Amino acid sequence: MRIFGRNTPNNNQSAVRLLAKAYRRSGRGRNLLLAGTSALGIVVLCTVFSIAFGKIEADYLQSARTSGTVASTILERGTMEQYHAIRELDYIEDVGREVDAGTIRQGEAFWACLTVLDETAWEKMTVPAYTHIQGSYPRKEGELMLPVRALEALRITRPEIGMEIPLSAELDSGKRQDTVFTLCGWYRDYVDPAVYPPIGYVSEAQLEQWGGSLEEPDVLLISQKNTMDGYETEARLYEDVQVRDRVQQFHGGNRLLYFIMDDFVGGFRMAAICGGLVLLGVFFLIYNIFGISIQKEIRQIGLLDTLGTTQKQICAMYLRQTAATVLQGAMLGTALSAAVVLFAVPRALGNLYLYNYGKSAELMVFRPELLGTAVLFTVAVIFGAAAYTIVRAAGMTPLEALHFTGMTEKRKGSRKTAETKRDKGKERQKQKEQSQKQQKQKQAQKPKKYLHTAFQKPVLYLAWQNVFRYKKRFFLTVLSLFLGVVTALGAVVLTKGTDQTYAIEKNRDFKIGGTIMGTVATVDGVEISNQDDEFELITPETKERLLAIQGMRRESADIIRGGYLFMDRTAEAVKPLAEAYGYGTHEEGGEADMEEEEPGLPDSWTYFFVQIVDEEYMQELEAYVKENHLKADLESLRNGTGAILLHYHALSPTLSEEADEKTGLPLTFWQFPSREERTEAWNTMDLAGFENWRRENCDIVQLEAAGFLNIRAKGFPKPQMYFTSSVMWYALVSEEGFQRLGTQEKMYGMEMDVERAHEPAAKAAVQKIIQDENRRDPSLYLRVYCKSDELASSQSYIRTNRIILGALSLVLILMGFLNYLNVIVTGILSRQRELAVMESVGMTGRQIQRMLAAEGAVYCGIVGALVSTAGSGILYLLKLYMEHRITYFKFLYPGAAAGGILALIFLACLSVPLIMYGHLEKRSLTRRTAEE
Repeated sequence: MRIFGRNTPNNNQSAVRLLAKAYRRSGRGRNLLLAGTSALGIVVLCTVFSIAFGKIEADYLQSARTSGTVASTILERGTMEQYHAIRELDYIEDVGREVDAGTIRQGEAFWACLTVLDETAWEKMTVPAYTHIQGSYPRKEGELMLPVRALEALRITRPEIGMEIPLSAELDSGKRQDTVFTLCGWYRDYVDPAVYPPIGYVSEAQLEQWGGSLEEPDVLLISQKNTMDGYETEARLYEDVQVRDRVQQFHGGNRLLYFIMDDFVGGFRMAAICGGLVLLGVFFLIYNIFGISIQKEIRQIGLLDTLGTTQKQICAMYLRQTAATVLQGAMLGTALSAAVVLFAVPRALGNLYLYNYGKSAELMVFRPELLGTAVLFTVAVIFGAAAYTIVRAAGMTPLEALHFTGMTEKRKGSRKTAETKRDKGKERQKQKEQSQKQQKQKQAQKPKKYLHTAFQKPVLYLAWQNVFRYKKRFFLTVLSLFLGVVTALGAVVLTKGTDQTYAIEKNRDFKIGGTIMGTVATVDGVEISNQDDEFELITPETKERLLAIQGMRRESADIIRGGYLFMDRTAEAVKPLAEAYGYGTHEEGGEADMEEEEPGLPDSWTYFFVQIVDEEYMQELEAYVKENHLKADLESLRNGTGAILLHYHALSPTLSEEADEKTGLPLTFWQFPSREERTEAWNTMDLAGFENWRRENCDIVQLEAAGFLNIRAKGFPKPQMYFTSSVMWYALVSEEGFQRLGTQEKMYGMEMDVERAHEPAAKAAVQKIIQDENRRDPSLYLRVYCKSDELASSQSYIRTNRIILGALSLVLILMGFLNYLNVIVTGILSRQRELAVMESVGMTGRQIQRMLAAEGAVYCGIVGALVSTAGSGILYLLKLYMEHRITYFKFLYPGAAAGGILALIFLACLSVPLIMYGHLEKRSLTRRTAEE
């Protein structure tokens, strides 16, 4: 008992233990619900975050294996000074060095490239992209590590560590050296073999023996922090690291995890928000039980305090009871979580996502730290709620605690505060007195609406009063339900909106293209060249055959139009590009060191492709130039006097500034000769004479350089282009500009759509036409892209993505529904005595059930209204954010999911009170009335 606000010591430890057991037995239903809720919280946290992390890791492995590396940014021709400077930067995680040592051949046949990596580049940037790694990275002279596909090409089906392989090494210096290599290991790669040659690794010692060194790396491989994109990384590296010359540049790229998080939820920021909402949902799931049952708990504490139990004993007893309940829930939740995370998730993610990428050998979804964090979070919330109950009870006298009802009471301020408020409001109160009296008189003459409702519909009236009687409970319950439903709906929006099908559907049904100029094919021993003004990749006859296919939408077909010319790359206007492409020295002030780009061309000539663009695209380009404050003369492009030169991130900042200064300078073009002129000259002249003839007879045309634009820049409105390359002589001109060039307009690509019902037959017809054209002219190498083929090849990934994200959404929906279910069940259990008193004063069991169902319907209606208004606003903001982050994102309002969730809640409103009250009615009314 308390004397002057303090507890009198006693020795009631045995009584405390007995009381704890008795309370645990009497509150078995509430404790069972709390244990189940804690287990549910652990399972939800583990399942949601394990599915999310597992999908991210599976996508990461797939992306790494497809690209062959996890490095994101590179610096060509790096120095050791730059290497050490980059390592010191706080936003850089790893820096590795790479040297291209040469190639290996067997006889004259090429087998693989030879590469040397330092430890960081191998262990952290390359190993994640490979599987089935056997042996070790080369350490000694003569050791060689090869991919399985290179061994298979050498007809080695059963490789062994230490076996000798005689090969010829062709070094970058041009020397060729026959070497008997010792196989020290092999690996399996997953890059496209048609694009990437096999890579063989040799040791640093072997590189030094050949005269090279890792102290002079060809490339520095850089990995920045995951939260930084390539543009930001590149800009900061230019600020923090001194480049060696005017040409050297950083090529910034996004980390794989950055790409994955963008496609998954729209970035790391949105991922943090989603994770916080899940944690908040679990918090409310647990806290609501204490919030609803706190009335009974505080009255029990007040009774114990009255009987003389000390606060220390009350805390020990109450926390011991909570600990026993939490232990049961934690053990159950841990077991269920481990079963789901150890077996179900890895099997689905590994076998489905990584079917063609080494499956799940390296995929480990189970993380003990994640499970431990989920358990600790759940336990912390439960004990925090328990401590809050004890602290709140400690702030009351035993009498206040015994009569605690949970209803919010107005707190009385201090005397000084009350007097101050009274003085400030004295005059205002006088002004209101007269109007208040008049209002009271009018109200007294009219019957009160709530009395009318109370007499006419007493059950609904009681339900309404019960809902709003405990304002804090009402607010927390509605808030938790609203957040749970909106989180689940947001997950549905993200799942549907980020479906890769939308990204593929944005493509055209068919895309047709071919090779660039300069192709020489041999037919029946005769060389056929397409270096004339009459060469056409797609002839008008071919175009008409394609558009005449049944179901083809002629009006929506897009055609890449333009032509090829020769250009003088020594012209002043294009010197920055020529230097970037390696046609000059890398030192400041160095003179151009021009070499022939193609055999048969003058030393300073190169092939130059000019593409025609329409007014609509020029408007997009103009908006882009203005928004990014770029130097480009769009007026000269429009009126036909200028051409916009494109490059694929080829210009360093220094060269880019110089290129801007070249705007307005002339570009010199030579038209291609006709086929008849070229054939006649070729047959009657030697090579030197033919080149002199071409210089003298090809017409010269000039346009202005209207600007240099980087097609890889952020936000660049990339047109439908004929080709892209790291070295590209490519310009955009208007219709007027192309007419000035005087060359024949030709077609180099087509993009078409077809009616869905005719797609299979149209695809077969398109492929037949392309095959016929390639047989007619072997120099074409026409190829066709079919959207349906890409959709078919991506179906496995898309289907798995839907299953995984659908499961994630389902878990969140289930959590929101169970949260509401807990609110109903806990509320009924905590009101047993109240309901029994109602029954004892004349309410029937049917009326009580209707009252409980009406209370649930009120909650359901309020939550439904909030979801329809505020929830829709939140989903709209999510739509705007995701459309900004992901170009192919498609917003679909989750009406079906919202209706389903609210229908489940409404069903619970009707069914749960019937079930729960039916269970309570099995106990006698006298016993229920005596319940505390």
